[in-house]
Amino acid sequence: MLLPTDPKIAAIPIYENGESFIDVREERKIVIGPSPEVPNNTDYYYLRKTVYEKLVEAHKMGSGFDS
Repeated sequence: MLLPTDPKIAAIPIYENGESFIDVREERKIVIGPSPEVPNNTDYYYLRKTVYEKLVEAHKMGSGFDS
């Protein structure tokens, strides 16, 4: 199992695409807790809009009900 802090993950290049970020603490469709790997990681709560939307869809598919 790879953690987000694994050097293999950190080595993946990130390219800016201009898409906006969503603070998932302000959304109500998925529940999120603190970063398990990095204490006080404030960047942990920001996701690209499409990543958030895909997580919401995955949650709906896996939970057996629409939230």
